[in-house]
Amino acid sequence: SADFLGNLPSGRSFQDAVQFLPGVTGGGNPNISGGAMQSNQYYLDGASTTDPVTGTFSMNFNFDAIEDLEVITAGYDARYNQGLGGTINIVTKSGGNTFEGDFSGYLETTALTQSGSEYLSLARNEVTSVDLNASLGGPIVKDRFWFYLAYQYRRSVRLFQSGEDIGRDFVKYPLLPLVVNGHFVLAKLTAQPFARNKFTLSFRADPMSFENTQQSIYTVGDAEALWRQGGFSLSLAHEARIGGRAVLTTTAFYQNSSIFVDPVAWKDCDERDVIGRCLDADK
Repeated sequence: SADFLGNLPSGRSFQDAVQFLPGVTGGGNPNISGGAMQSNQYYLDGASTTDPVTGTFSMNFNFDAIEDLEVITAGYDARYNQGLGGTINIVTKSGGNTFEGDFSGYLETTALTQSGSEYLSLARNEVTSVDLNASLGGPIVKDRFWFYLAYQYRRSVRLFQSGEDIGRDFVKYPLLPLVVNGHFVLAKLTAQPFARNKFTLSFRADPMSFENTQQSIYTVGDAEALWRQGGFSLSLAHEARIGGRAVLTTTAFYQNSSIFVDPVAWKDCDERDVIGRCLDADK
């Protein structure tokens, strides 16, 4: 549930929450029940979001917009027939008959930690991370039509230090920090015009950028890389209750995600071609 996820002593992502389950090892793309990291299946409200090329997760998601996180490590039913490792299904929050909103912020920085002593290495990494969240949900027409909006902004700046001396002039050629920016958006409309029929329209987006990804003392700033990833998805679902026991759910889902790796000098590019290459004359 959302309350349980909020109390976990972990990072604020569904990938971090999955790590608490027995039989799960690895990182953001975990190994579950002995399976390879490409053997997992990822779902958003029942629609598959697994990357068809890499077999890994293809989206990041607003942590506070998760109503429930279902992780199946064994005993799959027929709808999860392609998962040889684990199956991870994110169930998103929806609006209700009362207006509810939330705002939260989190700060993590090495400036608030003890610097150590003279016996510790002076090559100490510096990290500052900010996580801001806002959400609002409620009725448009009570008992018939509801909305839910959620936004998460994530930014981290990490400066990796090295005690290795390679003769580099760090005054003239300083190490540049790894700068990560992410925006995670969810907009959801739910309508129930009749007692046995419910319609849900959802929009999700997760653009992210990673600046200076090489993080090597052998790489000067002008040779650093800029990694951009993310995309959006749209879904329309219809839920019909048949009789007193059966529920028929039909979902139409579209997702567009991409990854671009450019020279960091292209960061402020004004004109790009269809595959993202910078066309500016001064680049």
